[in-house]
Amino acid sequence: MGIMLPASSSATLLVFATLLAGKTPVMFNWTASQKAQEKALGILNGDKVLTATKLYEKTKENLSPKLQEAFIFADKELKQMPKFVKIAGALKTLWHLAFPVFIASAEKEAVILFTSGTESLPKTVPLTQKNIVSNLANTFKTLHFDKDEILLSFLPPFHSFGFTVGSVLPLLSGIRVAYTPDPNDSFAIANMAEHTKASILISAPSFLKNIFKEDAKKLQNIKTIISGAEKCPPGIMQKAQDLGAQILEGYGITECSPVVSVNPKGKAKPGSVGVPICNLDVAIVKDGKKLGAGEMGLICIHGPSVFKGYKEENKNPFVELDGKKYYDSGDLGFFDKDGYLHISGRLKRFVKISGEMISLPQIEEALRKLTKQEGDFIAVEALEKDGSANIYVFTNMNIKLSDVQNIVQNANLSKLIKIKDVVFVKETPLLGSGKIDYKALKQMLNDRV
Repeated sequence: MGIMLPASSSATLLVFATLLAGKTPVMFNWTASQKAQEKALGILNGDKVLTATKLYEKTKENLSPKLQEAFIFADKELKQMPKFVKIAGALKTLWHLAFPVFIASAEKEAVILFTSGTESLPKTVPLTQKNIVSNLANTFKTLHFDKDEILLSFLPPFHSFGFTVGSVLPLLSGIRVAYTPDPNDSFAIANMAEHTKASILISAPSFLKNIFKEDAKKLQNIKTIISGAEKCPPGIMQKAQDLGAQILEGYGITECSPVVSVNPKGKAKPGSVGVPICNLDVAIVKDGKKLGAGEMGLICIHGPSVFKGYKEENKNPFVELDGKKYYDSGDLGFFDKDGYLHISGRLKRFVKISGEMISLPQIEEALRKLTKQEGDFIAVEALEKDGSANIYVFTNMNIKLSDVQNIVQNANLSKLIKIKDVVFVKETPLLGSGKIDYKALKQMLNDRV
């Protein structure tokens, strides 16, 4: 059953109603490309997607015509539903509460999500009941929250973190949750934080930038912020401290349900994404061998919260190590001597120049010295052709190419790096997850060339 709804109690109820009806929810992303939306439609057994009128009105310009034809508007259906149907449903619910029968196996699909599609068309990720429940159970052993705390959730349920932590965690843990539907509406988020006295916030740094511009008094009850999707800038970290909150950076992947590692409370290490959660084997691999502390390689993961494979049969994301299947994340990183994981970047975010692998995220990190205020934005992308690569800097600031070149030359970076040009963009292109949409930046370059 297709579901396209923002973070809300209605979305959570529909997800669990779908599961109780013996169906698997397929979460639709209204910020994805129309091609990606139609791909998601193709995996449904039926051709219907539950949504709401208000969301449709706000997003219809970005929606595939085929997807629009598949919509059932849940708010309209509820108004038209005969009373006897509602009464029958209530009686059936009471019966199942009195005489519960659990028919779902641990290996049954609990949800179908899609990767963010940062660099390519999103891949289809089925997660089982075991994947999600084990991920949360093992995360609880690293992060401890009191039941009287309140979680504020605005990440959409098509986002793996929004689905698992925003929808499933409260029902399994007893932690109360408050929803607000628009991650970009920082005013509404701050008001909801004040109204509910929420103490826990889950977010990407891109959204935190705007939230921290709101009245600090509205955010005074927030004590813990779990941040992921991208590296959290020091300025955002400091802003959280000024508010009396602690940011715990973590690392999550849709294919891992999603939490892989997180900084423990009171033991956070700035610059890292924390320690792997319990019962998850995270290895740093190069040339088929596990590496030691301080050595950079591919991050590979084995454990009960790792999915079994994509719906696309031609994609094998696993490598075999010591007789076990490990998911190859495509991310590069290393463990420090204390066992904390550090992310170096996506393998796809490297370019080869004269045989040397150049990290685009490292260039971004060096250039962040140019940012003076919270709204400033810098991203780096490259075009590779005939064994060479042209590197471009995207920004919403009025900066000169010479300024960029000076910083790159004086930073501890490869001397092979040369910036081709600076491209001005008015707004940061973001995916619904809060990540920078590098695919959009790459398209801008292709159009430019």
